[in-house]
Amino acid sequence: MAKKVDAKKNKKKKTNLNQDQKTSVGIQEVLGPGTVAATDLANRFFGEGSLGRVNEIRPDAVQEYLDRYRSSLEGYTAPEMQAQREQAQRGIDTQYQTGLSQLAKQQARSGVRGAAAGAAARNMDRARMGEQQNLEQGLFVRNADERQRRLGEYATRLEGARTDELNRRQINLDQIAGERAGNLSTYFNTIGLAQQRQGADRDYQLNRQMLNIAKKRARGGGSPNYTGYTQGLSQLNQSIYG
Repeated sequence: MAKKVDAKKNKKKKTNLNQDQKTSVGIQEVLGPGTVAATDLANRFFGEGSLGRVNEIRPDAVQEYLDRYRSSLEGYTAPEMQAQREQAQRGIDTQYQTGLSQLAKQQARSGVRGAAAGAAARNMDRARMGEQQNLEQGLFVRNADERQRRLGEYATRLEGARTDELNRRQINLDQIAGERAGNLSTYFNTIGLAQQRQGADRDYQLNRQMLNIAKKRARGGGSPNYTGYTQGLSQLNQSIYG
């Protein structure tokens, strides 16, 4: 069974090779025998990758930077939040202690004691509790703002990385287009030169043949100059074009 499969593959490969050979022969019949040299020259100067390529892959350093930034999109970490909370709490405590001290001095000067003095102290306690509640709310809002800011910066940096990749891809596409244009230009210019040379050789051989015919007719009794030449040309044209 394996031998039959291999035989089919070999037959298909041979068929494709024969088709390629027929195509090559057909091209030579249309464009002339210079196609082989034209192909070799075109591929030598403008083959695939001849104009160079740039790396389209995102650099590792850029990807690592984006990954780190993406990991921070949730906002402040728990230690960062705690540090801000403690800092704000120290400010509240300092302000509270300063207020109590000033209240005690004021009450001592004014002679306020008893229930009135206690009511003033309780008012300060309520104000402190309100500031602590505002502290937590403020931290929540601040973290939400920070998340939004980081998300916007991440989107900007990601878009920049993608734009850079598209620019790199466009550079390579331009290089590929340049290679193909150069390849085709070299190919057909080489064929044109080959055809010109072939035409010049053919004209040279025709002129030699016409001259020989003219000489033969001249020796045969015809006119030694113009008449023998034109008769020879007419005979040669008749033999070529019918």
